Amino acid sequence: MGGTLAAKPCREPAHPALAKTKSDRTGEIQLTNGLRELLKSRPIYACEVKGVRHDTGNKLGFLKAVVYFALKRPDLADRFREYLAALDLQTVKRS
Repeated sequence: MGGTLAAKPCREPAHPALAKTKSDRTGEIQLTNGLRELLKSRPIYACEVKGVRHDTGNKLGFLKAVVYFALKRPDLADRFREYLAALDLQTVKRS
């Protein structure tokens, strides 16, 4: 499982099942665990979505997604690409 769900309108939303779901070792509530719980009470329908997947649940994944989508935007792509090319990564210091 994992990825994005596309649900038909339903009588029972998924969030009550997520509210009962315990967090994992990282402290996150995993959608798949909530869906397993929900599956005990009703069917679940999904649609596979083709495309790029971004894990924005961590800082690096979020930054990768921001860069990816900035480079896909016609109003930002050229200027952002120029900015990235101009960065001198050898002189950028870590905090």
